[in-house]
Parts: sequence; structure tokens; C-alpha cells
Amino acid sequence: MKYINPISIILVLCLTVLLIFEFFPEIPYSTPTIKNILLLAIVVLVIISSLFDRNRETRKTSLMVQFLTVAYLLLLIVLLTVLGGNSNGGISLDNVYFWVIVFLFCWNMFYQWKKRNHKNQ
Repeated sequence: MKYINPISIILVLCLTVLLIFEFFPEIPYSTPTIKNILLLAIVVLVIISSLFDRNRETRKTSLMVQFLTVAYLLLLIVLLTVLGGNSNGGISLDNVYFWVIVFLFCWNMFYQWKKRNHKNQ
């Protein structure tokens, strides 16, 4: 798929593993060291991604990548909740702040999409 680059795939995989560890802390590999390594990998990958996100073609597809990432993470949280996981950090479908953050992400994506369409006309 032309929208997703290898850095985005690795970022989503790191986030997936962190969410699984968050919802199921009894997993044997859910140690603070592994969590810290994953967090560090996410920070490094975001920095690398932002450095290479300079060309126009990448900016065009970034909105699609943002949408797919938010949709995937929402579906993953729903799936982990249905499987019986319980977040220790407050990531829950019942949490109002969680939905405020999701709304802000969606609003930001809509604003970027609208701005991009206005420039194209």
C-alpha cells in the first residue's frame, strides 16, 4: 500500500504491543524494561519520520496514514476490551478524556483535509 511506509508500520507495531501490555499486564514479557525500550523506539521513530516528512508527496498521504492509525488503534482498544483486558492507565471506552482526545484527533484530521481541499480549488 502506497500510504504506509516501513516506519509507520513499525510505529503501529510498537503501539500495538504497548497496548497489549497495558490491557494484559500479566503477560510474561510485560516488563518495565521492554516497555521502556518500546517507548524509546517510538520516540526515535517519530523523530526520524518527522525528519523525512519534508516532501510534498509524503504530506499528501500523511492524512490517510493518520486516519488509518487512529481507526486501527480504536479497533484494537475495542478488541482488547472485548477480550477481557483492563487498562491500568485509564485507556478505556468509558473514559471521557479518551473520547476528547479521539475527537481532537478527528477534528485535526478534518481541519487538515478541509485546508488541503481549499488549497486545491
